[in-house]
Amino acid sequence: MAGKPTFVNRTMQIECIRGSDGQPLQLKATSWVNPKKDDQYDQEKLAACDKIRDLVLEHDLSFRIQFEHRNSEDYNTWPKIGAFNLFSNRPYDENAVKAPAPAPTSGFGSGGGFNNG
Repeated sequence: MAGKPTFVNRTMQIECIRGSDGQPLQLKATSWVNPKKDDQYDQEKLAACDKIRDLVLEHDLSFRIQFEHRNSEDYNTWPKIGAFNLFSNRPYDENAVKAPAPAPTSGFGSGGGFNNG
């Protein structure tokens, strides 16, 4: 899955990120499992990354990501400003029938301005 993110959510929203119409923007989050930069060619660590990816896929797991505003020293009072699940990205299926790509939209706040891919 070179170049393809390990985890993805194509329809996330964060309450404080809004378009000109006042509605939350639709965002996309992606993530990869990688070794640290100094270990990027370490075959044992690369194999561990693949194993993590495979376990998440096999058990249909997801990650819950939450954003909080650090507005004081007391972390119990930090308001949550957004949260989303990050899902495992399935490997490409070479035999799958490909649907045509949707036409791009334009206009900030109506899906444009960011790649919702």
